[in-house]
Amino acid sequence: MTTAGPAGRAAIGPAEPCSVIGRLLGALTRVPVPARLLDLATGLYARATGARLDEAVRPDGGWRTFGRFFTRALAPSSRPFPADSVGLACPVDGRLVAAGAVTADAALEAKGLRARPAVLLGRDEWASEVDGGRQATWYLAPGDYHRVHTPCPGVVTDVLRIPGSLFPVRPPWPDRRSDLFASNERAVCRLVSEAGPVLFVILVGARNVGSIRLPWEKGRPPRPRSPLATTPGVRLETGAELGRFELGSTVIVLVPASARLDPEEPGARWKCGEPAGTLAP
Repeated sequence: MTTAGPAGRAAIGPAEPCSVIGRLLGALTRVPVPARLLDLATGLYARATGARLDEAVRPDGGWRTFGRFFTRALAPSSRPFPADSVGLACPVDGRLVAAGAVTADAALEAKGLRARPAVLLGRDEWASEVDGGRQATWYLAPGDYHRVHTPCPGVVTDVLRIPGSLFPVRPPWPDRRSDLFASNERAVCRLVSEAGPVLFVILVGARNVGSIRLPWEKGRPPRPRSPLATTPGVRLETGAELGRFELGSTVIVLVPASARLDPEEPGARWKCGEPAGTLAP
């Protein structure tokens, strides 16, 4: 099981069943499938999960693998994003499962988030940047669109990949494990907004999620046995792709006290691009 020290550094023990199963299924999604069989399977999957194939961009020759289907793109016009530089947009299609205040030296008070911000983010200094701010957590079900988008224009200055478990994140698992999201594998993206405030977008891995992909990384995503820090320095506009999951998972946004994050009612459905707050003082 993953454990964390005072600064949120993870130590990895033996592989857990959830992690092994998740990685195996992730590998299977990359195996090419005959087009007719894949079309039949994706149609059945869409009917079972409510996936909206009418919104998807189907590539020439079809998706070829289940993984490409799960990470399908949407028609650009289907998810408009705010045009101003101070607005915060919802980064995903998903259901809000938690929202609330963030205090640097206290555990977050939400199901599945019962951990200090330094542990969730992986660094004490990052926790201090969101002290007095707010967080919002969205769950992406298997039928949801699986790409994550940038909530405001800015520069991704740092990424910290934190190894961990691949426990399921769908309800009721957050009820059963209070530190679920701080125990699972995750990629923490630090975004310095064009308007000034620093915010964090955390992509949390889960069972059956083969990988957390970031668009500027080449090849298969790294799976380090200890936290791996990179400094991409990538500038992204609002709505640009920030990452993607295979199958479904969870995304957490943390903003500082100088910003406003509006989502409050757990259970509400959100779509990426919907106004979710502001970076204006």
